[in-house]
Amino acid sequence: IPPGGKFCPKCGRPAPGGPPGPAGPPGVIAHPPTAPIPKAGKVFFGLLVAGVVLAVFGYSAGASWVGIAGTAVVALLVLVLLVGDALF
Repeated sequence: IPPGGKFCPKCGRPAPGGPPGPAGPPGVIAHPPTAPIPKAGKVFFGLLVAGVVLAVFGYSAGASWVGIAGTAVVALLVLVLLVGDALF
C-alpha cells in the first residue's frame, strides 16, 4: 500500500491502521468555505446564465438567431465542462 493510501490499489483492502488523517497542520482547513470563487468559475457561471437567458428570450420572442446564439453558448460550456481537462 502506498504511503498515505487508504486502500491497496491491487486488491482494494483497507490500509492497516485505518485511513490517514488530513494533510497539513492540525486545525487548518484546506479549502475554507469563505474562500473566494476563482475568476474562471465566475466567468463560467456568468456565461451559463447569459446563454440560458439568450436562448429563452430568443425562442420566446421569435428571434431565432438570438435563441441559436444562446443555445450555442450553453452547448460550448457543456462541451468545455465535459472535455475541458483534455483540451486545456
